[in-house]
Amino acid sequence: MARARSAQQRVPLADGLAAVFAAELDEQLHAALAAWPRASASGTRPDAFRELARIFHTIKGGAGLVGRADLAAAALTLERFFADPDVGSAPDQSILDAVFGAASLPPPALASLLQALLAGDAGLASSLPLPVVPVAVGDIWLALPLAAVERALSINTPEASLPMVVGARELPALRLADLIEAPAPPARAVALVLRNGGALVVDRVRPPVSLVVEPLGRLLALHPWLAGAAVDPRGRALGVLDTDRLLHAFATLTEDAEPPEARRVLVVDDSLVAREAAAAALRDAGVTFDVARDGREALVKLERGHYAVVLSDLEMPNLDGFGLVERLRASARLRDQPIVMCSSRLDADARQRLSPFGVGGYVDKPFVAGELLEALRPWLAASA
Repeated sequence: MARARSAQQRVPLADGLAAVFAAELDEQLHAALAAWPRASASGTRPDAFRELARIFHTIKGGAGLVGRADLAAAALTLERFFADPDVGSAPDQSILDAVFGAASLPPPALASLLQALLAGDAGLASSLPLPVVPVAVGDIWLALPLAAVERALSINTPEASLPMVVGARELPALRLADLIEAPAPPARAVALVLRNGGALVVDRVRPPVSLVVEPLGRLLALHPWLAGAAVDPRGRALGVLDTDRLLHAFATLTEDAEPPEARRVLVVDDSLVAREAAAAALRDAGVTFDVARDGREALVKLERGHYAVVLSDLEMPNLDGFGLVERLRASARLRDQPIVMCSSRLDADARQRLSPFGVGGYVDKPFVAGELLEALRPWLAASA
């Protein structure tokens, strides 16, 4: 066990968390901008509201952890509204201005969303165009939400299923041509690095444009990687890709299982600030770890390798902590995987819901390093 840090040594960590939160704030608010149009369409409204409530909950927690009480209070107001818009009054547009202004991003219009709620109809989605990036594979044109794209790179086309190296990162690369069974991309193609992980390889792209994205309707709502449809200025119909669903495709491109490693923890949390706080405590204690941003990504890592214990948040997109522990206990190979749950909402109801699944312990957030390590100690000691 590493010796405790002195007070003087803790200052850089606090500064580091503030810098991490600034990056996470930008990432979370881009996700909110992407979800906002779906919150005005009746077919996608419930899921979008849950997503927005989670986003502002994450911002609230990070802001509180780095001492931004004003931003935490504004994010709490938005979280409560999206968690249950029928209770209490709607937040003022100034709340949105304050939260999005903290990252110098243009806030969406709250009035349009409220109008759609009152109308109870998806027809008002046409008043909320979404910035998208048109992409082509052969003669087929599709689009990606601009908020989902981190950067675009001109590349030599990678072989199918091989990862791409971008700076210091190795990213799973999905060739869109393989997904839609089109001819292989040309020797020089475009890689779109996505904010949720991975890179999408396409033949060519056009500059971003704001388009009205319509829901797919009941028959196509379960399409594995489309989120909606739009018509570009040239009159072409574009399918709009859902980058979260593309993660399923990325998961199939991972390498063979990693060798087992004792004293290794898998930290599962959608908050970059929380992941960094847990990582700092584990690093100080000499414990190796991996990270995952939600339960779905955690399952992929657990299928590939061995972990002494999983430290998982409760509220996450795609697959939350409740769903993760349920999937683990239903798996023949992973049913005995130790898991410790962490959340700022570990109330009696949450613990009762988790009790049938044999959770190994609970940790409150924000993290206290000593409490976090104490909760993990039984499995780390056993694997040492």
